[in-house]
Amino acid sequence: MSDNNSTLQSETQPRFSKPSERTDFSSENASDENGVSLYIPFVFTYVTRQMVTQTLEEHYGTVHRVDMKFATNTNGQRHKKVYVHFKKNGWYKTEEAQKTLSQLQQGEPVQLTWVDNWFWKIYVSKSKRFENLNRTENQLD
Repeated sequence: MSDNNSTLQSETQPRFSKPSERTDFSSENASDENGVSLYIPFVFTYVTRQMVTQTLEEHYGTVHRVDMKFATNTNGQRHKKVYVHFKKNGWYKTEEAQKTLSQLQQGEPVQLTWVDNWFWKIYVSKSKRFENLNRTENQLD
């Protein structure tokens, strides 16, 4: 005879496994040979790809692609998250750009003033870089 309670208990227990650890691609994304990929966790909703591209190309290198996603912070404020992908070997060799890349490679964020006293906090992206990205409805044009 089987125990109905044990059968019922096993059927009601969650069948989810623990979430797997995400792979960190930051060392790969901090390499100019691969094309540097950066992450800006917060920009205002009116900021465009063109604004990001122009600002970063003035300082750091030739931008290959900018990906943006809408997000809402814990205070309910809408904003965008930005992923900036530079061309392979497109990072400038200037003193400013090389110092910034070195700081990013050490895991330190960089603060870039983009207009007046407004700045973006920039990090090396930990996400895998995709060359051919299919746009989703959460991404912006």
